[in-house]
Amino acid sequence: MKAAILQPGYLPWIGFFDLAARSDIFVILDCVQFDKRSWRNRNRIRTAEDWQWLTVPVITKGKFTQRIDETRIDNTRNWGKKHLTAIWNHYSKAPHFKEYFPSIEEALGEQWELLVELDMHFIRLLDDAFGLGTNWTMASTLSPSGKKADLIVEICKLVGADEYLNGAMGRSYLREDQFKAEGIELRIIDYDHPVYRQCYDGFVSHLSAIDLLFNLGKDAREVLLGNNGTRDIIE
Repeated sequence: MKAAILQPGYLPWIGFFDLAARSDIFVILDCVQFDKRSWRNRNRIRTAEDWQWLTVPVITKGKFTQRIDETRIDNTRNWGKKHLTAIWNHYSKAPHFKEYFPSIEEALGEQWELLVELDMHFIRLLDDAFGLGTNWTMASTLSPSGKKADLIVEICKLVGADEYLNGAMGRSYLREDQFKAEGIELRIIDYDHPVYRQCYDGFVSHLSAIDLLFNLGKDAREVLLGNNGTRDIIE
């Protein structure tokens, strides 16, 4: 049983879905503290010049210790329309824009209250578009009690995982011996970002996965799964 455990993100990058494709179960870590300077409520899209942020405003005043699953969207600001306008302006000429934009337009036309619900809607939408069929589970439904690396090990045990997949950032806080003591193999995966055709000259990496989808359409799955040289490093 291969498990991946990551915090949710707004319109995540393709490395997020690479881990999803490798996992038997993907646990969304929604029960940890929200960091407003993170990918939970923002991501980047391509522009003719370079890239720009799409940021979902959230309510943080007096809520410094709130968890991700408690974080509410600030709907006093017309952020959805701004995101739609930006996506239209920068991607409307992309080869497969017309195929995928309507579902994004519909979602951003709704009024979402909780950030995690918005994030998960788009995560599932992109997962379906890539044809991955990921088994998603919310960490909050498991009621774990650990902290930091102990939390990850605990969640692995709760879902019955004997193999844990994490991205390169895992090297900074995960220890192989801690997992091995619990009968779990730790695998750190370096994602070698593929280069693909974008709708502007040059290539910008680490954008939202909608960039890959708008530009390659059904071929996006092959690029995502082949990804020009992802390599596994077992720590």
